[in-house]
Amino acid sequence: MADLIHFADFTLDPAAHQLRRDGAPVALQPRPFDLLALLAANPGRLFSKDELFEAVWPGVTVGDEALTQAIKEVRKALVDDAANPRFIETVPKRGYRFIAAAPALAATKPDGSWQKTVLVGTLGGGMAGLVGGMAYGLVAGLGNDAALAILVVMTVITLALAALGSLGIMLGMAAASRIFGKPFLFSVVGAALGGFIVGDLFHLLASGSFSLFLGDPHDEFTGGLEGLILGAMIALGARAGGGMDGIWPRPVIGAALSGLGAGVLISLLGGKLMASSLAALARRFHGSQLDLGMFGSLAGNGSLGRWTEAAVAGGEGLLLGGFMVAALLWRQESPGRTIITA
Repeated sequence: MADLIHFADFTLDPAAHQLRRDGAPVALQPRPFDLLALLAANPGRLFSKDELFEAVWPGVTVGDEALTQAIKEVRKALVDDAANPRFIETVPKRGYRFIAAAPALAATKPDGSWQKTVLVGTLGGGMAGLVGGMAYGLVAGLGNDAALAILVVMTVITLALAALGSLGIMLGMAAASRIFGKPFLFSVVGAALGGFIVGDLFHLLASGSFSLFLGDPHDEFTGGLEGLILGAMIALGARAGGGMDGIWPRPVIGAALSGLGAGVLISLLGGKLMASSLAALARRFHGSQLDLGMFGSLAGNGSLGRWTEAAVAGGEGLLLGGFMVAALLWRQESPGRTIITA
């Protein structure tokens, strides 16, 4: 069931395609209704004309007159005055926005806790790790008698590390949202700091543990700087796509492409993400069943070139950014919410 949106004495029911005032139906044509539904579901957000054309008239070429007329019909249905608006505000040369109080929207979503938001984003990152880990495990296990064991071990390790990195990024963004007293937003600074802190802690723990196990120093693991770059660029890409209010799938595409760029950049700067960290560890066990064959060539021994390694790292960033933001947007659009905007 889609959301019910309450504002003033109106109730908007997108599933039933109905607008009611004090329980009585209010007539509104399909295009103006879709326009109102989009604006009312995103109070406070400024929509450009191009965004409205794409969302309300997808695949149809219309002029400004169609949008202007639809806005007039919406205002007539809401008994709204363009000169002194209560609901639909015109921002000259910029677009339109719904100006009913946005704080009440966040306050009345029953599933709006930051803990659940962090959990969903972390699970999304974990799914990226699951997909990547299975791919790595299959490549590493080619021709190896321990193929199944390698697949399981690499999948579990990659899933865990991706979830851990996502948790850091999500906690950083959630903290920034709470500090500034705003609904969840893709804070670039928060994501960068969260990624750095968790990445640095992982590097310290992994380096110390494996150095103790191997008997000599081994610190070729992903760490704080990698987490900082990845977190900042994923958040930046999601924001560029419209953030939590963006039109699907723009925020996902933005985060995925920025994650890809971050992975490539990290690799070219000499940093490591998951694949190159695993390959570096495997080289310490050369000749054993941890010698990962083709995977090592792809991820870290240089035989296939620096750009190939960078492409693998870019793929990791693409998966992480895309899955994280897709999970967050899926949660935001999940059924059963009632939105009250004023």
